[in-house]
Amino acid sequence: MASPVIQATIEHLKSFVALPTQTTWQFYQTETAVPKTFRPDLATFQPTQLAAIQPNNNGYLVFEKGLKLAWFYQKITLPESINNYNISGLNARLNLTWWAEIAAIFVNGKLVCEGDLFDSSTRLLLTDQAQANQIFKVTIALVSPGHDIGALMKSELIFESPTLEILEAGSFATELKILTDYLARHNPEKITVVEKQLNRIPWAQVADTQKFNQALAEIRTELISFASCIKTRKFHVLGHAHLDMAWLWTTAETWEVGQRTFQSVLNLQREFPELIFGHSTPALYDWLENNRPDLWEKIQQAVNHNYWELLGGMWVEPDVNLVSGESIIRQFLYGQQYFLEKFGRRSTIAWLPDSFGFPNQFPQLAEHCDIKAFGTGKLHWNDTAPFPHGLFWWRSPDGTELLTFMTPPNVTGIMDTNPLTMASYAQKWEDQTHLKDIFWLPGVGDHGGGPTKDMLQVARKWQQSPFFPKLEFSTAENYLNHVKKAPDLPVWQDELYLELHRGYYTVHRDQKIFNNRCETLLRQIEIWSAIANNLPHPDPFRLNNSQSQLKDLWKKVLFNQFHDILPGTSIPEVFTEANQQWQEVINAGEAMLSQNLQAIATQITYDCPLETAAKPLLLFNDLNWDRTEVVSLRVPDLVTVYDWNGNKVESQIIVEDLQTDQNYKKYLSFLATVSSVGYSLYWLSPDPQAPTQREDDLCNEPDFILENDFLQIEIDPQTGDIAQYFDKINRKNIFSGAGNQLQAFEDKGQYWDAWDIAPDYESKPLQPAGVVSIHWREKNAVRSVIRVKKQLNQSTFIQDYQLDCRGKMLKIYSTVDWQAEQIVLKVAFPFAIDKATCTYETPCGAIERKPEIDPAKWEVPALRWADFHNEKYGVSILTKNHHGYDVKSSQLRLTLLKSPLWPDPKADRGMHHLAYALYPHSGPWQRAKTVNLARNFNSPLRAVVPDLTANQNQLPPHHSFLTLGSDNLVLLALKQAESNQDYILRFYEACGQEIELNYRNTLGLTITEQVNGLEDTISQAIDTPIQPWKVQSYRLEKH
Repeated sequence: MASPVIQATIEHLKSFVALPTQTTWQFYQTETAVPKTFRPDLATFQPTQLAAIQPNNNGYLVFEKGLKLAWFYQKITLPESINNYNISGLNARLNLTWWAEIAAIFVNGKLVCEGDLFDSSTRLLLTDQAQANQIFKVTIALVSPGHDIGALMKSELIFESPTLEILEAGSFATELKILTDYLARHNPEKITVVEKQLNRIPWAQVADTQKFNQALAEIRTELISFASCIKTRKFHVLGHAHLDMAWLWTTAETWEVGQRTFQSVLNLQREFPELIFGHSTPALYDWLENNRPDLWEKIQQAVNHNYWELLGGMWVEPDVNLVSGESIIRQFLYGQQYFLEKFGRRSTIAWLPDSFGFPNQFPQLAEHCDIKAFGTGKLHWNDTAPFPHGLFWWRSPDGTELLTFMTPPNVTGIMDTNPLTMASYAQKWEDQTHLKDIFWLPGVGDHGGGPTKDMLQVARKWQQSPFFPKLEFSTAENYLNHVKKAPDLPVWQDELYLELHRGYYTVHRDQKIFNNRCETLLRQIEIWSAIANNLPHPDPFRLNNSQSQLKDLWKKVLFNQFHDILPGTSIPEVFTEANQQWQEVINAGEAMLSQNLQAIATQITYDCPLETAAKPLLLFNDLNWDRTEVVSLRVPDLVTVYDWNGNKVESQIIVEDLQTDQNYKKYLSFLATVSSVGYSLYWLSPDPQAPTQREDDLCNEPDFILENDFLQIEIDPQTGDIAQYFDKINRKNIFSGAGNQLQAFEDKGQYWDAWDIAPDYESKPLQPAGVVSIHWREKNAVRSVIRVKKQLNQSTFIQDYQLDCRGKMLKIYSTVDWQAEQIVLKVAFPFAIDKATCTYETPCGAIERKPEIDPAKWEVPALRWADFHNEKYGVSILTKNHHGYDVKSSQLRLTLLKSPLWPDPKADRGMHHLAYALYPHSGPWQRAKTVNLARNFNSPLRAVVPDLTANQNQLPPHHSFLTLGSDNLVLLALKQAESNQDYILRFYEACGQEIELNYRNTLGLTITEQVNGLEDTISQAIDTPIQPWKVQSYRLEKH
């Protein structure tokens, strides 16, 4: 910090070139809300309604929320001097900052500036030659956000020289501030010398401004010798415009904003040829290529001439916590493929400046796609503790290290070239990293904009200052290539957890459901397509058409993984559009999958081992391990089930009375076995005597206890919760209290309503849900089901507790009519497990989190499972499309639903179908096969009724096409290669254990080389054993 003498001098100098204007505005507000498409028109301004307005405690001029229009007016008359300092001939600028959905500024009747919530400030040039008594009539129209008050936050008139060749008091004050801040840190002994120089300022001669400025210039010359240390520092500057593909606006608006932003950059590059601009998101470039080829070609030229940097390499800037590892790879595959095809180069930097945290396996997944570095600025948003590093090596569990850096903090959407802001950040960066090279990203973002002319003019001005670090425009790649040579960079071996936005794991559950379904569907299409096309009678027409169609479907999914769509933090219109895209993927994908499965089905031998007129039913397993589990499907008639050898299979038909007609719904359940990436043939034989059951048959059951050879589970009829969950094998009651207890809490008070969960939510519990009814739904040799109906205020819950005959887990299925506002709903499991910790699934990995060590992680994300365990025992929670958890002492809670009001006031209201399961086990989760069971839970066996009209009789009735030889290895993809007719096999080791690969298949596909996620050759060698947590990709050729 500068000394009091120096600080007083700086403030005195600044007072000569600044006039506050915040308290001299007049104001009025309209009573009715305006539409979001509103454009302020000065003709509607009514000056007779103007009245004085007083600032609030923060100095803001605030007005009502809810899209209310406010008019501000002020007549500004330029003075000849300020505090006797003559400002004639200087630039006069009006500095404004607002908080408004819509902003329009008029000067002397002309519209001169527009803005919004993100383009929320301006240094408005009133004149470049200030003269006494010049008059500027300034009218500002602001529209408040729908969810928040509006405000004119700052208003100040400043006078400055456009260059340092003409020195004025304000610029000298800025240089003095920068110099003395550096000296205080690096050469504090020189501060007293500077103070002595400042004693020479002739304050009494300020009215003779020319002589006064000359004295400042002489002092400045004397101080230059002290500034040599500053010039050893250097800013590497890259113009930027973070552009959300959808958020508080639709994708259609994003395309318009993208055009304006990119055209603005190209225009500025003609005036400022030093400007280099960087942008990510191949999806945006792809849209421009197809809709604005003229603009796209100019961008292509700028890329070729190295004035435009391609960043990121991912199709969009996605969320990466709630997607599969394969989706992350596909983001890179199709993004980098586009960059290479269209621009002749790939990006080397993963670029996610605004995504909401990053999983522990991201370095490996990025490196697997030829990424060399990663940049984000989001961790500057942490609400608990600043992230400790600025530049570091981020290490994945497998040992992969990725050079990672924190981009400069940007929490308002705007990063300008204010010299004091930049110099302050440079010193903080140096304190943190010990580096004298600083990266800077000027530009208006979120809603586009990019660098402005004023930003570039200011950069040019301060580039010439001897008291400011060196400054040159560069690329992020060049910057990182330079700084990665720094010795002793720290290593971070953990996830990059964002200490904020913990509610997005849960909100808008429909988006999580769509994403999971589409990821699973596309994976299945590729696997069964690869198999169908390598059978003796493939369909080449389908092969040639499915590859391009699959890529189009993948790109729709990848787009909707954008970090405000999948998280559920956008306006309703965004989800209307996204849901249409999801549904298009599902409709087209289901047709493709059906076609592929039928193609396989036509080659199976159907020799019925029965004498009856049985009908064949195929069950397909897309996972790479054998499975035995209960299958349920609707059937038209009563049947008995037989396997491919003619053995009778235990089965049950549940009959539901349809009140709308005299028919009945009949659901068949039976225990099926299917091999790894294979199928099994079952026969459904008509049988009027087949065992059936109706709910009415069970009305006299005396208790509510589910039981099989492994588990005994008692449901409390008074609460509907689990009174006891007894593991018969390990002779242990897993709960210390009532299990599966619904807990609802008030969730208010957070600005980022959909994104966040109120930190104090536990202090505001609601009354527990009450039981409306409880009864048996099924109780037979295949499975048992108890149904509980509950009421929580206006929301209803129908919960089915299901225990399969050979099941080692309790499955809980709920149908919920959720009608709540600003409530978060959790389900609690108080485990009787001492000294426990919790492990959670992450994309292609897992992570153990200990909230007692890291209390900011009081709500954390996971994919399909979490495991609460000590060294001897544990319980896994397997989930479908639930991703938020919290742990407190021995209690693990799963977050089920959240109901914010902004930005979607109806988010998650309505019907939900929830599913999760409780799986107790001895020993570690790895040995208990938690990974496999969670994937089984999320990817049920697929039933197909074969078309027998074109049967080839080539395949046996029970078959496995492919195995990897270990359940630790999880098949991520079996797909056609991008560049030829080869195939790509990808898997990962899921348990943190070294394991042998024993790849076998019946398709004639041989591993020929190791490739990366972009399908580049890495090595001819086949790595074995597979190392812990390793993601591996191989090329397969037909032999």
